[in-house]
Amino acid sequence: MKKKYKKVIYIFSFIVLFSIIGGVVKYSLGYIDDNPDLYIPKTKNITI
Repeated sequence: MKKKYKKVIYIFSFIVLFSIIGGVVKYSLGYIDDNPDLYIPKTKNITI
């Protein structure tokens, strides 16, 4: 029985951690998309 509970706890903790990491990444990408001028460097136009 103890092994079964440990397995359930490990799976549950993995799902929670994966959800938190996924949420942070999704929020970060959305924030960068909303504010591109803060994160995407402006390049100078090169004329030949």
